[in-house]
Amino acid sequence: MTLSELNDTSKFPPTNLTMSLRSQDPAIELSLGLHYKTYTSCGKQEEAEDFIIHMRAEIVGETAYEADVLRKEILLGSIKFSLIRVGEALNAEFGLDVLFDVSQEIFDLSAELYEGDYEEFKAPIRKAFPEASTWDDILYVESLELYPFARGQRVGLSALHRATRDWQSGCALVVLQPHPLQYPNGIRDEEKWVQLGMSDSTPDFPTSKKKLENYYQQLGFQKAGRSKYLFRSPALAQREIDLPSTILLSRETIEAQSNILLLPTHGR
Repeated sequence: MTLSELNDTSKFPPTNLTMSLRSQDPAIELSLGLHYKTYTSCGKQEEAEDFIIHMRAEIVGETAYEADVLRKEILLGSIKFSLIRVGEALNAEFGLDVLFDVSQEIFDLSAELYEGDYEEFKAPIRKAFPEASTWDDILYVESLELYPFARGQRVGLSALHRATRDWQSGCALVVLQPHPLQYPNGIRDEEKWVQLGMSDSTPDFPTSKKKLENYYQQLGFQKAGRSKYLFRSPALAQREIDLPSTILLSRETIEAQSNILLLPTHGR
């Protein structure tokens, strides 16, 4: 076969990938998954950071095509969370007042969780979760963010459900703060507003916060007293909820996000 014949794509039938992307159906199915990145310090445990594992879960969609075509992954969003190893710190005779003073954010969390001496949880938490032990770990979800094109298909709920199930073993509570990212400190942030794809029809801060609370409560998170956080106990049976394992995206979105070459592909 000559070089000109090799360059003539009409000599080759389209691959499954090409046919799928050129089909009449504009929606293409991708399977959902998580890639974890974790960080913790090495060496002797002498600092508060030594008892905290910082994690980032990248939420990805993977094209599910035939085996002879390379799969493509699209980044849909991310979850940031920390596993605070309370039990290990106490076993090492490390004070919880020092452990939770590692950052302002973690300190603020502890002020909502514990009494001043760290011997007991605060009364509203004891009432809502009598089975929770102050010797057990805390899983703190710091943020959940999805790109605009990935919203509206319950992808965030599915990813958060999986991530917390993967890391909540041995924890007294899973905790998160339902704070809209477009309103840092309760005030509209123009840069975030554009980045997150907000519009003039986006609800105000109180309404957005309430919507987030309702959103997370679908996974069993609940209020405790007047705390700004939501809590869930891994020890309590969670009601079954139908969550997606796939996402549907348009051909144009896949092309823009993954740079898939929408031409016949010959081999790997």
